Amino acid sequence: MEKGQKHTKVALEKISAARMGRAHTEETKRKISVANTGRVHTEETKRKMGAIAKARWTPEKRMNAHKRFKEKPLFKWRKHTEETKAKMSESARRRWELRRVNESAE
Repeated sequence: MEKGQKHTKVALEKISAARMGRAHTEETKRKISVANTGRVHTEETKRKMGAIAKARWTPEKRMNAHKRFKEKPLFKWRKHTEETKAKMSESARRRWELRRVNESAE
């Protein structure tokens, strides 16, 4: 293809169909990650992304999500393991100790 010449819509669809379903290799994923590291979105792009995100959550979708959560809360029938309970207890104990130390230092 010559410089400045563009693919036709049909050609682009054929190229897209030929690539469909192919996954990137781990090396390619790493290269893409490195290339995008530090990338900053422009204010215009941020506005567009925000508008798309808002359009995705219509009032009807919000209500349905709320109803689903009320019917079946995410953690309702699950139990913390004894190990998890011990970790939570230790974390809370440390938090209280830090709070006491900070209050006595003031």
